[in-house]
Amino acid sequence: MTFARLIMTCFFVAITFATAQAQTDKIKRRTITLIEHNSEPEEASTETVVNAAVKINPLMILIGDFPVSLEYSPWDWFTMELGVGITFDRIIGPSTKSVSGIEPESKYGNSFIGNVKFFPGEDAFYDGTYYSLQFTRRVYNHEYIFPNQQALTTQTVEQSVSFTYGFQFFVSDHFFIDMYLGIGLGATSGTSAEETTDPAGEPLYYTYEYSNERENLGFEGGILVGGIKVGYWF
Repeated sequence: MTFARLIMTCFFVAITFATAQAQTDKIKRRTITLIEHNSEPEEASTETVVNAAVKINPLMILIGDFPVSLEYSPWDWFTMELGVGITFDRIIGPSTKSVSGIEPESKYGNSFIGNVKFFPGEDAFYDGTYYSLQFTRRVYNHEYIFPNQQALTTQTVEQSVSFTYGFQFFVSDHFFIDMYLGIGLGATSGTSAEETTDPAGEPLYYTYEYSNERENLGFEGGILVGGIKVGYWF
């Protein structure tokens, strides 16, 4: 089983488990009941609440990513988040190597995030803590233009699955801050450029594929993840 299949399997197993659990629970109504003192039940009014939010993660700009995601909560204890973004030249982290003194030009790429969150206090719409399983995929593109006018495009694909612990709190009626930290497994693959020579001794450039485990926790594939998201409930 490839790494991509493994992380996608873990992600969808979590969604399936949450859905199955929900079938045995009483689904709570998404309404706020406003009852005046000493009023009769039939005089009560309700206000429907839409349980969704748009979120951004400004810190991701440091690693060359700007994702925008939509989070939806079908139940008080559970939310699902899906997002897409654009990638560009990163400020921190590994850089794309130069070839024969030629630095690559960054081209726009794309990113994807999928996240399922579990709220033990059933407080998805309030201040509180949560646990989550998160999958991310980022594609970075670069282009080399060599002196012989040969152009090559390389690509770096970073994928990870992580388990995180987070805390969110509202700063107004609609805006909230979501902070999280966790550990996971990550892998990097893609294409890289190299120089060789043709039979006449002239420089020739080519690309090759590679794949390796990401590591920043001291063991193979281990990564540390974290971030601060800004969200708006509507």
